[in-house]
Amino acid sequence: MLKQLHQLQKLQNAQKLLEQEKLHSETYCQMAKIKSEYEADKRRWQQLACMRGELLQNRKEYAESLADVNHKLQKEQDAMYDGSTSTVKVLSAREAQMTALGEKMEALKTQDEEAIHHLQQIEQEAVDLKQKIEEECQSFERLKLDYKEICEDYAHKEAEVAAEIAALLPSIEKGELAWFEANQHKFGGSPVAYLSSEHVCDGCHTIVTPVLYKRTVSGQRTYCEKCGRALFTDNE
Repeated sequence: MLKQLHQLQKLQNAQKLLEQEKLHSETYCQMAKIKSEYEADKRRWQQLACMRGELLQNRKEYAESLADVNHKLQKEQDAMYDGSTSTVKVLSAREAQMTALGEKMEALKTQDEEAIHHLQQIEQEAVDLKQKIEEECQSFERLKLDYKEICEDYAHKEAEVAAEIAALLPSIEKGELAWFEANQHKFGGSPVAYLSSEHVCDGCHTIVTPVLYKRTVSGQRTYCEKCGRALFTDNE
């Protein structure tokens, strides 16, 4: 019975291997990489949109502030020549105010120029990023077609293995199958091991003692002293 369980074990491991091969195929890995890059580029695109919105809002505020400063500066200039400035003290105060307003205006212009420059950089990056995203989508679609063919091929192989398992199961006693399923998790899906004529357990590749080998050959239920797997030989 252990021989049948070992065969079932091999078939189930073959199923897992097929799934792993499919998920680790070069095409699948390329798709995963492109998807990861696409998601990162998409997040960057959203960041650029937010930054662009903030810069446009800043430019709007700079323009409003410039208009306000320019209006105040014009009022100060008009006051210098309309006769309302009657003393040296007041004249000095207005000159100082005009100087401060002029400096503020220059600072606002500088900030606006920096915003324009940054905005141009963002818009250029957005153009480049859009092109990259389009190329990623095209590449992903091409790979998806290739991967569909790969999946169809693996589906055929998986169906063959599943058919072998279905044919094997009726020959296994329910009690043995229950033991097998209960112990699979302890041994990574392989609770049964073949014991070769050289006394080697194929589960952990350890040489068992002669006594254990003789017991196994005689048909006794034995377990590897190293890994704990149930052992069987060709005599079963």
